[in-house]
Amino acid sequence: MTAPLDDPRELASLAADTDAERARSSVPAAPGTEDVPTCCLCGSTKAFPKFAVQDRLHRIPGRFGLVTCTACGLVRLSPRPTRDSLSEYYPAEDYYAYRPRGAGSQAAMTGGSLRSRARAGVRAAAMTSLGYPSDGGLGPVAALARRFTPRTILDMATYGWRGFPPYSHPGGRALDVGCGNGAFLTLLTRHGWDVYGVDASQAAASAAEARGVPVFVGEVQEAPLTPQSFAYVCMSHSIEHVWDPLEALQTVYELVEPGGRLYVETPNISSLVARRFGTYWFNLDSPRHLWLFNPTTLGRALRQSGFEVTELTSKSFGSRPLSTMRWESTFRVEESEGRALPNRPVLQSSDLVRAVSVAAEARVQHWIHPERDEIMCCWATRPLEPAI
Repeated sequence: MTAPLDDPRELASLAADTDAERARSSVPAAPGTEDVPTCCLCGSTKAFPKFAVQDRLHRIPGRFGLVTCTACGLVRLSPRPTRDSLSEYYPAEDYYAYRPRGAGSQAAMTGGSLRSRARAGVRAAAMTSLGYPSDGGLGPVAALARRFTPRTILDMATYGWRGFPPYSHPGGRALDVGCGNGAFLTLLTRHGWDVYGVDASQAAASAAEARGVPVFVGEVQEAPLTPQSFAYVCMSHSIEHVWDPLEALQTVYELVEPGGRLYVETPNISSLVARRFGTYWFNLDSPRHLWLFNPTTLGRALRQSGFEVTELTSKSFGSRPLSTMRWESTFRVEESEGRALPNRPVLQSSDLVRAVSVAAEARVQHWIHPERDEIMCCWATRPLEPAI
């Protein structure tokens, strides 16, 4: 287990130490790193270290540090990969968001089996609950789903995007910042939206363009987009990846039309699961997550960018406490034995009890504080401009 860092100088020396270790063991050296001395949200240079982190998802060499701004509480990665080396941590063939296939495919919607048709009916009901026209091709299945399916199931059934498709806006333009393979924009296209995507990866853009989604490769600040031209912008699990989230939000604000809406979904570093699992929390996803927010810092970033926050809630990440427990067990064994395991270790009964306990505690906390669960879901609006 990686111990928490007590001395900020340890964070600055992580990359050098790792390079030396790799050289001695004949393992390829880690890509280049850099320090991030200033908080993008408040400009403070004062921070205290949380712990050292590494790429556990793809196991690409390198060690990094998470630090918390003492002035505003925003967590940032420092040291982090340089701009030139960051792309190495997004393997084009393995990174989940770049895969051509995904939720929302036409096959998943219109399969001939009874199960596929029932699922499609529930999904159609979810979309009609947001004001979209009914898909008559699904007939009585969709009608029954609309009448008898609980709202929570409708939310979960929206093609895998729980809660964040916008209300119907015939002829509206939608932008997805960090669009990945374009699956979500494909959904919006089928429901009358004129869509556009932005993603840093050419692999992602190619997968999206294969679906017919136009994509700009780069950062949203660089995209040749017309100001005030989008009724809806989505930043789902992307704000934590961008180089400067405040600058990105300010750009998005200029792109949203007055009265237009922004949806942001991002991990909550203050959630119970994050606190319980620490460096083993799955949603740290270092070093791809450069910034980690909580409800306070996310709300502040949106307001500083000009948005009015209309709703900030949260949700769990599936069966994440149990999955994170397996994740933690794997790396604890690997770190103690100094080797990669071919399979995840079998969880002990004490691990299962702990996972159930954390899940139950998180659920109770969510009932009391709906904004404090593992994944934050935030709607914001660009205020209408006053009449002249």
